Amino acid sequence: MAGNYACLREEQEGFTVLSVEATNDLSAATADWRRVVAKHPATHLYTRLNVSVSVRESEQRDIAAYYELRHARRTE
Repeated sequence: MAGNYACLREEQEGFTVLSVEATNDLSAATADWRRVVAKHPATHLYTRLNVSVSVRESEQRDIAAYYELRHARRTE
């Protein structure tokens, strides 16, 4: 199932968004979650089922831009 997901780190003053992804297969979130945890101590993974390609990619770009994430990407 396609969708978007974000890896976050909980901090005393709130959350830090570490990565934002769009994918055709949300099961890919597991592998990326492990990668982000290894690189940054991520504490939360949020997913959103979103089967529309255009909406999914638009949301990914908007969220990445809002949080100024240069490493956000689309995965297959």
